[in-house]
Amino acid sequence: MLNAELLEEEAERCQCEHAPEARVLIASIRSEAERLQHLTDEYLAFARPPRPSAAHHNLNAVIDDLAHLVREEASRKGIRVQTRMSHDCPCAVFDPQQIKQAALNLVRNALQATPDGGHLLLYAAEAVRRRPLEPRLQELAFMSGFVLLISLMLLLTMNDLASFGIWEGLRSWAG
Repeated sequence: MLNAELLEEEAERCQCEHAPEARVLIASIRSEAERLQHLTDEYLAFARPPRPSAAHHNLNAVIDDLAHLVREEASRKGIRVQTRMSHDCPCAVFDPQQIKQAALNLVRNALQATPDGGHLLLYAAEAVRRRPLEPRLQELAFMSGFVLLISLMLLLTMNDLASFGIWEGLRSWAG
């Protein structure tokens, strides 16, 4: 992280036209290095699961940081990353590092699953509704997502079994 700090100082002294963009990129690199350091610490402490460091945070800041982090990777594949967030999004109690890591895994999976070209939209539900979701609606959304996830896992497992010829072997065994 010391190198990132030194690079930040160099960018501050630089008077070139790309200096502001370089400073933003360096700040992102530094933030990611800190996140990765935290993740490494968690792996080293595998025997004892880390406790969430929950406090009041703004979800918009986490989503914005995530979008900035994956935007270049996405643009190389021709995928446009866009965010839609409510400007009056209330703070919530969560661990921003854990939320960012989980969301980063989902976004990277989405980027890998998206053929060249496309659109990735990251948004908080409150941005669309302009008010917080009711607990019942949140529960319905979570259950729908869970059912979709399980369905996809089953479909992929069946597809993998078919690629190994398991179904033909079962048909010949049974018939």
